[in-house]
Amino acid sequence: MRPVVHTARYYWWRPLASSGYPFYRIIAIYGFMESSDMPVILVLLANKGLPVDIYSTFFYMGRETMTATGDAPMARRRKLLFIYLSRNAWNATSFFKLPPDRVVELGNHVEI
Repeated sequence: MRPVVHTARYYWWRPLASSGYPFYRIIAIYGFMESSDMPVILVLLANKGLPVDIYSTFFYMGRETMTATGDAPMARRRKLLFIYLSRNAWNATSFFKLPPDRVVELGNHVEI
């Protein structure tokens, strides 16, 4: 693991659809001592030729809601602890420093 990743190698993009709407997958790599900042990445990508404006872009993220009713071979108290820690983690919008009014969350219910 690296504490810091050189800026020339830590981001890239590729188009995902050719339906007339620009839809891209952006991959950014950070070292464990760096904090993620999506607006900065988008500025760097715009300088490299990606046509993007953060205030007209939507960000799609997944969110999972967990319950301890599944048949996973784990003690119930461990399942409940995992669910508790998961609910108290930072949300992705804050972690990546995204504008909250531009984020679309897609939900999924998971039984563990």
